[in-house]
Amino acid sequence: MQHPPADRQIDADQLRAELAAADPRLPVDELELVAHGWDNEMWRLSDDLAVRVARRTSALELLTIESVWLPRMPSIDPVLAPVPVLSGPADPDGRVPWIVVPWIEGTDLRHHTPAALPIADDLGVTLARLHQPAPTDAPRNPVRGVPLGDRADRVVQNVTDLGHPDLAEPIGRRATTLAPMVGPERWLHGDVHPGNMLANAGLDRLVGLIDFGDLGRGDVASDLAGAWVLFDEPGRSRFRSAYETHRPEARTDVDLWRRAEWWAVSFTTAVFAIAPQGPLGERCRVVWDELRPLVARW
Repeated sequence: MQHPPADRQIDADQLRAELAAADPRLPVDELELVAHGWDNEMWRLSDDLAVRVARRTSALELLTIESVWLPRMPSIDPVLAPVPVLSGPADPDGRVPWIVVPWIEGTDLRHHTPAALPIADDLGVTLARLHQPAPTDAPRNPVRGVPLGDRADRVVQNVTDLGHPDLAEPIGRRATTLAPMVGPERWLHGDVHPGNMLANAGLDRLVGLIDFGDLGRGDVASDLAGAWVLFDEPGRSRFRSAYETHRPEARTDVDLWRRAEWWAVSFTTAVFAIAPQGPLGERCRVVWDELRPLVARW
């Protein structure tokens, strides 16, 4: 996947100095760059710690959300989440440039979808634990967990750009006819996809859920859409069963899974629009081929 260009320069010596000033006990001499992400760089600090550093100005807000809100998020134990243990010096707008988080050992699932079925069980339980009512001051992501009508124009445009203008009407109609979410706004991960899932060495258990920059409150259907990208039909069935077993009140939201399917269309077509190459793009192409005839019948 082609990442957008960085607009923030990260100097290793400056980062070491800031880390040492924040906590002299940190082993800053061991600091090593290990990955470039869409918004952040990941630096390994020790066997147990890592540093997420904003490589784009827009990511400053996302790291601040993680710094402030991840410690208040419901527990998803035994699956691990990178709850920050230290944050960098805030700028005048209160945004932090880096956070120190626990290092979670695991293999992401970008190259391993549809994922093994036990992971479907694990993710269903994990999201059920996360999807608790959120406080009213929790952030609200502008594009995740919002009413479908707020995103319909964008989804229609993406689908039209893919060469399927005939699907514009059913997508728009579905967005206005499905029942909205039932009950209070709930916690959302906001970006449930294979790159943010960490599995064990055998790829049969979920060990970590990462990248909470889109953490917020809203309609959980947008999180549940990740099941289409992660799993085949048997896996989605297992995922849904595990989710509803651990959050049975979801069964009263009669259009929950239909909204999730709509969000799956939104996610897969957005990937094509911004980053069609790489394993996630390839997986989304498979999912879109599966979803397209369903959309035509909406």
